[in-house]
Amino acid sequence: MNRLALHESVAVGLPPAGLVDVAHAAGFPSVGLRVAHSPGPDHFGKGAAADELVRMVDHLLSWRVSVLDVGRVDLGVDDAETADGVLDLAGRMGARYVTVGFAPDLEPTRAEVEFARLVHQAEPYGLVPLIVLRPDSAASNVASATEVAGRTGGGCVLTLDLERDPFDIEDRILRAGNHLGYLRVLVEQLDGLTEDTAAGRLATVPPHIPIAVGSEVPAAPTGIDVDSLAERAARWAQLVDTMLEHPRSRARRLSERD
Repeated sequence: MNRLALHESVAVGLPPAGLVDVAHAAGFPSVGLRVAHSPGPDHFGKGAAADELVRMVDHLLSWRVSVLDVGRVDLGVDDAETADGVLDLAGRMGARYVTVGFAPDLEPTRAEVEFARLVHQAEPYGLVPLIVLRPDSAASNVASATEVAGRTGGGCVLTLDLERDPFDIEDRILRAGNHLGYLRVLVEQLDGLTEDTAAGRLATVPPHIPIAVGSEVPAAPTGIDVDSLAERAARWAQLVDTMLEHPRSRARRLSERD
């Protein structure tokens, strides 16, 4: 079964341990973090933030929730020391991936060199850097991102448009091939779906590919209603599961219900 992750972008400002609690309550076995929402990776190693890191690890272990990814490193903006801080944090949290963006003014050849260096830098941490597509960068589409990933040993993240035909979605996944790290679906689209309209949209996604639920427009980091968020997140998890369910499996399940 596909591994589901709840991204921090749906709850900006919620302490990491709180995000883990929400993920567990909603049925997500993993979370995704982005240190850009904090003062930086060193934020978690000092004072109260260090205590928060300890609390988060405790909650991860208590609830058996894992960390899918930590992001992100912005090549062309961040220096090697900053990147190493993100990698260290991701490694300490047991993450599998670290996400990477290319600055708009980073030309393609330089972007590939910088990414290859990061792939090498991430190896001791057991991490795989994943390119996040950005329209105005050297990784503006699936083809350009997978070309860089193929020559460097990294991978890429694909954000799916759930309004597209399922065959178009399948084609994008196939084009990414073995360089696909995980898929991201947006709550802005999930909130507009019902069980019937969601059914089978992602039925052809290979079971080893993780699915992350995130937001394109993160909410303001104030006034988070944790109970409401957990309720919404549980619905997102159910909708993603419905999208992954094969039509034959769905037909059988519904027939047994009648």
